Amino acid sequence: MMASYISDIPGPLKLMNFFVHCIIISSLFNSGLCFLNVYPKVRQIPVTGDPGEPLFLTPLIEAGNINEAKKASRVGVLEGAERIESYSGYLTVNKSFNSNLFFWFFPAEPILQQGTTIRHNNRLVSSLLLRLPTSRKHKTVWQTVDRIYQGDDTSPTCRRLRQHDEDVSSNYNTAPVIVWLQGGPGASSLFGLFEENGPFYVSKKYVLKRRKYSWTSSNSVIYIDNPVGTGFSFTESDSGYARNETAVGNDLYTALQQFFLLFPELQKNDFYITGESYAGKYVPALGYAIHTKNPIAAVKINMQGMAIGNGLSDPEHMLHYGDYLYQLGLIDLNAREIFHKQENLTRNYIEEKNWNKAFEAFDLLLNGDIYSYGTLFYNFTGMKNYFNYISGNKTQKGGDSDIYVQLEKVRRAIHVGNSTYNNGNAVELHLKDDVLQSVKPWIEELLESHRIVVYNGQLDIIVAYPLTVSYLQALNWSAAASYKTAPRYKWHVGNELAGFVKHAGHLTEVLVRNSGHMVPGDQPKWALDLITRFTSEKAFHS
Repeated sequence: MMASYISDIPGPLKLMNFFVHCIIISSLFNSGLCFLNVYPKVRQIPVTGDPGEPLFLTPLIEAGNINEAKKASRVGVLEGAERIESYSGYLTVNKSFNSNLFFWFFPAEPILQQGTTIRHNNRLVSSLLLRLPTSRKHKTVWQTVDRIYQGDDTSPTCRRLRQHDEDVSSNYNTAPVIVWLQGGPGASSLFGLFEENGPFYVSKKYVLKRRKYSWTSSNSVIYIDNPVGTGFSFTESDSGYARNETAVGNDLYTALQQFFLLFPELQKNDFYITGESYAGKYVPALGYAIHTKNPIAAVKINMQGMAIGNGLSDPEHMLHYGDYLYQLGLIDLNAREIFHKQENLTRNYIEEKNWNKAFEAFDLLLNGDIYSYGTLFYNFTGMKNYFNYISGNKTQKGGDSDIYVQLEKVRRAIHVGNSTYNNGNAVELHLKDDVLQSVKPWIEELLESHRIVVYNGQLDIIVAYPLTVSYLQALNWSAAASYKTAPRYKWHVGNELAGFVKHAGHLTEVLVRNSGHMVPGDQPKWALDLITRFTSEKAFHS
């Protein structure tokens, strides 16, 4: 295969191609050149002490014991997150293989109206937000509120506080419900929870700290370790692993059917599917499953739209890395020609539906996930990270959340017991033939009836903005012509230029400035504005 992209290249490039060929062959035996994936590999640690038992909710849900199931799934106290309500556990999606998806759900955070005041012991307590920051200046306020809750629940103060709770509970009752799906394939959605858009992050002392711009501030968010075998999700059979996006979508759909039985009060809320990277396939897969199954479903899901961030959705139309890297100045014309050869080889395999060979060709080009050779990207640029071309060879994003969730006290609190926190290798190997396949037909059908926002970080390489535009331009749908001529507008968040946006039909395309592959992690304020505008149907420009 490697010789095929070198042969038949004109004279001036022969020597360079021979040199690159030698580098690649030699690096087959040098694991030190193994390319880094976008997401950090999970560092597995031994289970110690008493992690509790994993909580399987499906039997309780099927028996109609909803209150018992909900009570059991309430997450225990975690230091730094004492006032954050959340639920977690396992939903069985295939009983034959004992396949189970792990979820962690955060109801939308209650917000008091500005100006709300509570009097305690003749002291006026201002509560602009029931969810207050943990800074020192708010410490006495929280202590006062805590004392009120712990006091006589028949007192006028407590009655007023409960009335405020009732006033703000409508935020949960009406807030959009979002599911977040991480990419990889094989990356845990807990990465997104802790590192990108969840209500907290993990400090160096393994204590949770509040995130300023959390998606849970205005939405209820479900984080699911997907597909089966990712993170805390697991199966007891090799046949339980997904091998295509249809299986991915069906498993997620089965889990969500159970979720909305567990939380029936949310069934009428607007529902959105979100995710990034390889979730550029997961999101349409779940969307298509809901779209096709909803008409006859016992539990209908009120799906309103999808948000895809830097998503690998249609690889065939996105194979333009040579041109992109050349335009960035990261490679020269000679290297670009070599990239073109490898891209054409990959396309040929795609057209032949030779998915295994297509994956190998793409892996050599840029991906470098499976095999321990230096990719063309690494050999020509010297860069290992392809999620942000500014960061070069800096350490990947990711704190200590993978260690944190494996601690005894955390395992017990989130009801995973001694379940393995998987590194995702098995998931990726089983989806190897899926990587270069497209979900373009599903996106085309979904766009006819559902809103979709496709956003890209400006500095990404692996799913760069021009590559995304290339596949969007190739979509065959009713507003295709309108999209190609749509004007581009500036998108501001306050006085900041956050990016650029264009609309056509149900499609919204967004470029987010100064961010890479993981937009919510790089630009959390702007990402929150983006998702809030989308779920509230608020325009990105005046």
